[in-house]
Amino acid sequence: MGNPTEEREVFTGFLAVMPTFAGSPVTNWQQPVQDPPDIEAHLADGRKLAVELTSWLDESQIGREKKIEMIEASFRDAIQPEPRNETEHVFLVWLAPKRRLPPADGVAFRSELLALMEVIDKDWDNVPSSNSPQGFDWKDFKKYPTLEKHLDSLDIHPRRLALASTMRKCGQHWLTFPARGARIHLTGW
Repeated sequence: MGNPTEEREVFTGFLAVMPTFAGSPVTNWQQPVQDPPDIEAHLADGRKLAVELTSWLDESQIGREKKIEMIEASFRDAIQPEPRNETEHVFLVWLAPKRRLPPADGVAFRSELLALMEVIDKDWDNVPSSNSPQGFDWKDFKKYPTLEKHLDSLDIHPRRLALASTMRKCGQHWLTFPARGARIHLTGW
């Protein structure tokens, strides 16, 4: 990116949305005098990461991303207020939308999504691949017509006991979308 002010704003925005970075909360970060890297981040688990931020130059990519952001915003609006994650087994859920969610379907979408999360959590031991560290896809929306209408799938990530300190119950922003877009290069030092 090359602009320290812009890099600071980008990384601050990133942390506001995703405070858990590389599987651990960021406890401190700075912009080193020597560039690269753009950011040096210290994580709660003791790791240090060097982050190099890059940006797109292709206008067609920016246009596609704006469209995706609008689609995601329609789902985020419907989920609000997003409840705290009180599930025993589900850590994070990535939504895979088919199209923009019309406001008229928002209340039903939120209700069905939360009901499905409760069903999956309660029947966890009977869900195929539920304990895979990579998570699992959920595509069975037969009992949830609004979800079936608007989602291709859910990518459900389990809590992992080995990472209990970063995967506590009551987390926020657990109903979200996978990160895309700008490349972030990580290196340890």
